[in-house]
Amino acid sequence: MGDRVRVCSPDGVGPEVEFDVMYSNPPIRIGKPALHALLERWLGRLTPDGVAYLVVQKHLGADSLQRWLT
Repeated sequence: MGDRVRVCSPDGVGPEVEFDVMYSNPPIRIGKPALHALLERWLGRLTPDGVAYLVVQKHLGADSLQRWLT
């Protein structure tokens, strides 16, 4: 597994890199426009069969985020 893991800043991830799975507790408190931009940037890099697991508390906007994702 060591050759399959690389740590870098978000800007250090090349545009050709795709992901099979993403796990995130997204930074909800950055505001909707910034959050949506962040999610569009990264969720768009999922492989065709890729899956994202996002953890968001209900009282912090989980319902509206779910509607936006749909």
